[in-house]
Amino acid sequence: QPQWTEAELIHKINNALIAPGQDSDLLNEKKKPVQKQTTTTVIKLSTVTPRPVQWLWPGWIPLGKLSVLDGDPDLGKSTLLLDIAARVTTHGTMPNNIQGTTGEVIILSAEDGIEDTIYHRLNAANADLEKIHVITEIDSLPVVIPAHLDQIESIIKEHQAKLLIIDPLTAYLAADTRSDQDIRKTLHPLAKMAQKHTCSVVYLRHLNKSTGTIN
Repeated sequence: QPQWTEAELIHKINNALIAPGQDSDLLNEKKKPVQKQTTTTVIKLSTVTPRPVQWLWPGWIPLGKLSVLDGDPDLGKSTLLLDIAARVTTHGTMPNNIQGTTGEVIILSAEDGIEDTIYHRLNAANADLEKIHVITEIDSLPVVIPAHLDQIESIIKEHQAKLLIIDPLTAYLAADTRSDQDIRKTLHPLAKMAQKHTCSVVYLRHLNKSTGTIN
């Protein structure tokens, strides 16, 4: 009272921003925490329509969900996943002779070369190479989860893929891998994507032999 002119307002804001060691009323207004509105999703179980689990590999790898393959290094985990990928792209018969699902496969691999390792392993397993797609970069940058999930989802949707392999998971995470909370926040949107497209997501983790931790 009376109202500041525009010039006076700009002058006061500039003074408040540059004043060393002082907090003006204007700045304090800015610093007031904003109350974030939350949305909680609650499902009454009586409204749920039950359905059976769908399987990529019956009893082992469900469709539309996350699965993890843990183990010590150098035990052939990557080779096993590529063998499963080859089966998915061809006959669908799994290692225990049970019939599984067939379809296309998306691969994220941070440890093995495409030309000198992945190609040879899949070719030796008689994979249909036309049905296997390896994502190497997005916008000329390394792939990061969950930042690039939209692009990964587009590839899954385009090819109607039934299997996404992430080898290893920690190579693609933007989260602190030592924080369970950060990992859960990362896996939640990944799980929703898998469910949305009825695509199995199998990610690999290495056990650290010396500490028992996961890498």
